[in-house]
Amino acid sequence: MNGAPMAFGLIGAGGIAQSYLQAMSVSQLGKITAVADNRPEAARAMAEGLRCPAFTSHQELGEKAKVDAVIVCTPPAFHPDIVRHFLEKKIHVLCENSLHRCGWRTRPGGIGQEEWCDPDHGLQVPLCR
Repeated sequence: MNGAPMAFGLIGAGGIAQSYLQAMSVSQLGKITAVADNRPEAARAMAEGLRCPAFTSHQELGEKAKVDAVIVCTPPAFHPDIVRHFLEKKIHVLCENSLHRCGWRTRPGGIGQEEWCDPDHGLQVPLCR
């Protein structure tokens, strides 16, 4: 990082997102630069307070906003599709709560190496501890 704050997209503009807004408001390392919510009025209201663009879908944010990472603050049932979308674009993801229909399994050949696996979505993400 070049000293500039990381640009974060916020996916979901509900109650949990408020906690991240508070945290980011005192951080010098990150800044919310885009908001997406499938409720246009919620996205717009949150984005106005941040002086950043609002989008009505995570896909639109992913296509139009320049972000280093996203914070997923949607209901857990939507997490796998949203997480997959951004990981495939090589964008960092912080996912609030669980990945819902997920399972953890140890990867062959490595102590402490695991992957997140969601067979319903065909997604496997290698992780290190």
